[in-house]
Amino acid sequence: MVGDPVTPAAVQVLDIRGGGPDLSFLDSLDRAGAHRLGLPGRVVVVDATDCLLANHDRYQRLVSLPHVRAVICVAVGPLHHDDEVSLRQSAAFRSAGVTLWVGDERGSRWAGGTSRPLPVLDGPEVLPDLVCALGSVEIFDEVHAAVQQVPYQTACPGLNVVRAALDRESLRAMHRVVLADLADRSAAELPAPAAPAP
Repeated sequence: MVGDPVTPAAVQVLDIRGGGPDLSFLDSLDRAGAHRLGLPGRVVVVDATDCLLANHDRYQRLVSLPHVRAVICVAVGPLHHDDEVSLRQSAAFRSAGVTLWVGDERGSRWAGGTSRPLPVLDGPEVLPDLVCALGSVEIFDEVHAAVQQVPYQTACPGLNVVRAALDRESLRAMHRVVLADLADRSAAELPAPAAPAP
């Protein structure tokens, strides 16, 4: 009805790695039953990097459903395929989908001066935190819109820097920007001064 407030749809998260009920749910979707099964217009699909192409037909069916307006694929795993470093993804996402690549479910530790990040071996998985955040309509919409602007509609919430090529002045400039941002955030977190007593 016109004039009624519009409540944004929820976000459906489907983790199809290794089969299971989410993969069965995805396989059961068709045009007639998707709305009846309660699939909202925003969907997060968690998949393994080595299965993205094999799941193309599933993704194609998902993005072709009339009420699915946006899909974020969280691709988990390494990028190495046949001695080549690349993320091979389904072409189905070109219309309504974007991809976030997560190389390691636990994250990485990196300290300036080391050549590569080290995987976190003893900590908890951080992938569930990312997926939980994407379950928020506001965060989903913002991430989807931002990644649509990136070439190939693919981004990484953390980057593995293979080779840094910064000269000393560029590195200093980057440090100034980071420190200024840190100072701004710290100042924003300080409590406001109390009003003077009359």
